[in-house]
Amino acid sequence: MNRSSSQKDVDAQRSTGAIQMRVIAFVTAAVCVAVMSGCGGTSAPKVNSRSRPTPRVVSVVAHRLVARNALTQRSALAPALAAVLPRGRLLPRGSGLKLDPRGWRASGRFANATGTLRVPRRKVRRVEVGFVRTHQGWRVTFLEPLP
Repeated sequence: MNRSSSQKDVDAQRSTGAIQMRVIAFVTAAVCVAVMSGCGGTSAPKVNSRSRPTPRVVSVVAHRLVARNALTQRSALAPALAAVLPRGRLLPRGSGLKLDPRGWRASGRFANATGTLRVPRRKVRRVEVGFVRTHQGWRVTFLEPLP
């Protein structure tokens, strides 16, 4: 009986903290990717202050983050980020991401877009999604809540 009670406690802790831990890991890994990519300090690209229309190809990549399939979700990530995040789903089923039509800012290989993230049973949040252009096209480097 203690074993099943302990197991229920463990399962409850996993389900309530899983999203928070993945977001923390996602942001932490994104910082690591940025540092490893050399985009910190004075080598950071200057981002245009004007937002532009979000390219369709970028919207497609970003929407993979909320796909039903964990492998599809992970295919949106930059390779270095995918390597450091825990296996499995990035966001729970039923999540939605809508990028702003004119929320795109890019400079060279790096870019970001703003949008709205909807996660089941959570408050809808404004987010910023970071991208890097790789040999495979645009890939996500971070997903961060906006204040």
